[in-house]
Amino acid sequence: AGVSNLGAGASSAPGSSHMEQLDSMVTKLAQSAVAQLRCYEKTGRLLGQPSNSSASQPLLERCDSSHNKTLQRLADEAVFWYVLLGTKLTKLKMLLKTGVLRAEPALTSLLEHPRSGDPEFFRKNAFRLLQLHRFHLAVALFLLSDAFEEAASVVAKHLHDIQLVLILARRRPEISAPLLRDLLAQLPQPGSPDDDPWLRLLLAWHVGDADEAVRSHQACSAEACSAAVPWPDLTADSGNGTDEIENAVAGDEENRDLFDGVFRRSPGPATPGFSEVSLYLLGPTAP
Repeated sequence: AGVSNLGAGASSAPGSSHMEQLDSMVTKLAQSAVAQLRCYEKTGRLLGQPSNSSASQPLLERCDSSHNKTLQRLADEAVFWYVLLGTKLTKLKMLLKTGVLRAEPALTSLLEHPRSGDPEFFRKNAFRLLQLHRFHLAVALFLLSDAFEEAASVVAKHLHDIQLVLILARRRPEISAPLLRDLLAQLPQPGSPDDDPWLRLLLAWHVGDADEAVRSHQACSAEACSAAVPWPDLTADSGNGTDEIENAVAGDEENRDLFDGVFRRSPGPATPGFSEVSLYLLGPTAP
């Protein structure tokens, strides 16, 4: 209680500017998914040209099988991102007419089925897709049938992507909050060797758990964050701000991996910037 900025988490919907940014990101991901599908489909047509060598046929058959599976996955993901954007069945059928989804005939049959307007029809097919491990398309069908709880559960438990849960339920925080609380309860105790203070703080903030957020802040401050190197003060009169930033993030550039889209905790116990971020989220009443 008394934590002023925690209400920006699960207890209230994101601001309009934040929502526009999320919608813009999902739009770009949907466009990228369709572009990748089209590109891969063109590659498949080239690979599908007949060969005069009978010895090459087994290899071509294996390549064709792998290619078809990839096309299926890309088609599923394209539909997933468009549905996540808020695209309804009518616009999805218009997308079918462009030919972009012709690589997956089963998907076309599903969207053009006489019962495609029945939410229960989509819901039953979504459960069947779960058995086939086609999770992205299953989530899309759950969303089309307004089964947000099932959709978020699949993303959290099968795709294991809690960030995607937040995007999926960006207008339905009451859907994501229980899943985030379950994950929060499974985390190691604050201050323990396996504790991830960043993840604990941000999960607590999203679900509006002021007590847990404060415990995370206190544990990190007591054991690690007090030893962290502070971020450079760019408003200071002395020193070169750019050089200070470069020095703050300096490391072995040759051995540093590129970002793979998965957020992980910083190595080592010290977490630079944690105190500043937690104080901002917790507000002036933080300990």
